[in-house]
Amino acid sequence: MILVPSTGWKMSLKMSAVSCTSSASEKSMPPTLFIVGHIMWKASLLFSLVLLSFAGAELKRLNRAHANEILRVGFATKMNDGAMEEGERLIYELTNPWHSNYAKYLTVEEANKLFVDRHAVEKTSSFLKENGMSHVIEGNVLWVRASVKSLNGLLNTKFYHYAKGAASNIRADRYDIPHELREHVLHVFGVVHHPVSPRWIAPLNPIISAPSSGSVGPDDLQKLYGVPDKLINNSNIGTMVLGYRGGYLPEDLFNFFQHFNSSLASTGYNFPAKKMGPDYTTLCRSIDCGEPTLDMQYSMAMAPGVTTTLFNSEGDPFAEMITYLAYNDSGVQVTTVSLGFGDQGQSYYEHWCNYTLVAALRGISYFCASGDAGGVEDDCNARHNYPVECQWVIAVGGTQGPESGKKEEAWFAGGVGTSVWAPMPSWQVPWASQYFNSKSNAIVPAKANTSLAYRWYPDVAAVASSLPLYQNGTLRGGVGGTSFASPIFAGIISSINHYRDINGIPPVGYLPLVISHIINQTGVSPLYDVNSGASQSSNCVASFPAARNWDAATGFGSPNWAGLYKALVTDVIAARTSSSSSTSSTTSTTSTTDASTTDASTTDASTADTSTTDTVSSSHSSVPTIIETTGGASSMMICGGQLLLSSCLCLILFV
Repeated sequence: MILVPSTGWKMSLKMSAVSCTSSASEKSMPPTLFIVGHIMWKASLLFSLVLLSFAGAELKRLNRAHANEILRVGFATKMNDGAMEEGERLIYELTNPWHSNYAKYLTVEEANKLFVDRHAVEKTSSFLKENGMSHVIEGNVLWVRASVKSLNGLLNTKFYHYAKGAASNIRADRYDIPHELREHVLHVFGVVHHPVSPRWIAPLNPIISAPSSGSVGPDDLQKLYGVPDKLINNSNIGTMVLGYRGGYLPEDLFNFFQHFNSSLASTGYNFPAKKMGPDYTTLCRSIDCGEPTLDMQYSMAMAPGVTTTLFNSEGDPFAEMITYLAYNDSGVQVTTVSLGFGDQGQSYYEHWCNYTLVAALRGISYFCASGDAGGVEDDCNARHNYPVECQWVIAVGGTQGPESGKKEEAWFAGGVGTSVWAPMPSWQVPWASQYFNSKSNAIVPAKANTSLAYRWYPDVAAVASSLPLYQNGTLRGGVGGTSFASPIFAGIISSINHYRDINGIPPVGYLPLVISHIINQTGVSPLYDVNSGASQSSNCVASFPAARNWDAATGFGSPNWAGLYKALVTDVIAARTSSSSSTSSTTSTTSTTDASTTDASTTDASTADTSTTDTVSSSHSSVPTIIETTGGASSMMICGGQLLLSSCLCLILFV
């Protein structure tokens, strides 16, 4: 997250500034203006580094951890042979609306059977019990709470207190897997990882730039993307936000919803928000909890009424949350992460990423901010950010323009990059090949690795420039970053999931592959194709421009609620109804209905209570009229005004 001060240059040290609304494409502005802006950006980057340095940027090892202090670590055991290969085969079937296995996600039992090497888990469990260590098993990982003294001996290491600014942690420099477990355990989470500071776990690469001309609130986003501001009641859908030792103040959520006249305002302080793990509410009155606060505010505003849970943990939150989602019936279908972890080593990345595939096979959409520092490093090589390098994460880039009353274009600071270890998934190869081989996309750094061997991100994008945030009793204007884009997109998918659920359809799941299948099959994208602007580098006079279809700056594009609803709700119901009709003499209509009767049952629109009809205007297109039946779980159907936007259509101006 990055901050543009609404007045003057006052700012939080941790949430340093942001957003320039001029185009990042060199071809779209006069050379002199581009050079001046480029110099200003470089200067602002230097200034932000000074700020971070001033705030205590160096990680320092302090004293030895006390023998009786308690830590939480995770023993990651090996997976079954061939499990990952089978999982990757399955994900292509489960995300294809035209496949017979579409959305038939794995149960917890099926995920355990496919991925978990029971022998390795049992051997590890027995060893831990013999050493007096109680533990909880989640799939392949055994989570242990034990004293520093016990873990020092077990892992042949020494734990220390580390600090970086106000953040602190207990970690070791190294560890050994016990000899008895080396055949079974591949990695231990929470021992050598230091996600404690801006470089590791704060807003990704904050920068400072000139204030923008306006602000885009949640009400504006609903109009822009056609999201209905209808309070969802009694939903079975859940969203999860990664807090990482942070929380939110209930009064900030209350004031945010009241100020922007959200339908959640009617709930008062009874909005559907929960907390899991340690509660940091009190601490948020004295430290910066901006990241979890904005995640909660924007994901909830885009899916008003869907229960949103803030996840915190005692150990490694990234690893703990993903194993919890992958191997439990949590009631969560969508998660959003606006934080990143730094260079933890390939072993960490690969094992963490494997569990993300398991979660995707369970139907979970894992959204994550792509970063806020453009597309290349200062040496002109392609940028790398974690965890978005994992090919099963849905990386969300940024757009700008609506804050200035213009159409969406790629955000100049949107995180773009490639992995150095995660292979490019086969679905991405034709899209990336088309993009990087196009002469119209020639503005890429000469040194950048544009190999098709590794995964590229982002996958999608949303507004990341000049958004308001209510924090510690104050409404801040001009905040920006993909930290906002991720919860915006996640909330919209949670909204879509609600309407899938009440019609008996499982959740959306791994969205990029779903979108790829839909475009390949129909030639029409359910998203808005952002095809102008560019993600700009800092020192390099180069960029990754947006382009038609998939591009390295915005992926497949920004949310189109009506398009997503049609492709992922209406069309799925129609296909199921058609399939049912082909095997039954019963004639069915094609309108949607409450899932309490049957998966593909329907109701005539003429019988719906039109007194609950709302029409929502959009900046992109006309939005479908929404009709909800009264009583019980509400249903929804497209009655008119639906625009089938092909990927070549440009976006209508934000007004």
